[in-house]
Amino acid sequence: MYLFNGEIKQGEELLNRAVKYGDGLFETIRIYEGKILFWEKHMDRLRRGMEILKLQANVDLFALLLLKNVQFLIKEKEINGHGRARIQIYRKGKGAYSPIDREPGYLIEVYPFDGNTYQSLYPVNLCTYDEFRLSPSPLNGCKTSNALPYILASMYAQDEGFEDALLFTLDGYVSEASSSNIFFIQNKKLYTPPLSTFCLDGVMRSNIIQLASELKISLYEKKFKLNELKKAEAIFLTNTIRGIVPVNHLDGQTYASN
Repeated sequence: MYLFNGEIKQGEELLNRAVKYGDGLFETIRIYEGKILFWEKHMDRLRRGMEILKLQANVDLFALLLLKNVQFLIKEKEINGHGRARIQIYRKGKGAYSPIDREPGYLIEVYPFDGNTYQSLYPVNLCTYDEFRLSPSPLNGCKTSNALPYILASMYAQDEGFEDALLFTLDGYVSEASSSNIFFIQNKKLYTPPLSTFCLDGVMRSNIIQLASELKISLYEKKFKLNELKKAEAIFLTNTIRGIVPVNHLDGQTYASN
């Protein structure tokens, strides 16, 4: 028995280790015209994260279970258009810093979209966030339940009147935005920070890199600092929910947004 926002509750569902210790992972997945996009890429990243967190499961069977449940919720909610699914994975069982169990549990949510955000390319205004810098970790590239740096960056952007904020590494290299990977265009070449800047191994980022290769577009994963980024001809952000989002302003400087 415990108090939850002033109400007495029983059971352990709300007291899972993701809530107590951030002991888990999550994936946010795009639903497009009723279909799940990029499922295998999401599961590849989830598999890597589960291995790092030492969550013990037959990952192929577990991924199949997740897929069936997402499909069930899409059908139950009658999402024939656009939406998103969020899968939260956490370590089951009791224990404090030393868990008793290593089996994964899961929570799945599915939400509809009113429209197709892939076709609503509203440019964003971007600021820089320097109060928290990203550092090397075995969890870099995964989506863990501890998203505090990105929450703080997003709140900073809101408070300053921007839509998104850039984060940096300890030595000042651009890493990513608070909810997206970042690319810029200069002299008909495409650039994005490498994973060694501790950015998320984004699914849409991977798709852009693959597409650039197929279209013979010169793309470079390289480290760069803010002064180089500000010299770009165009900047855009990517994630699986919004797709490709052009940047209109960075710290007040205007960029091409189409």
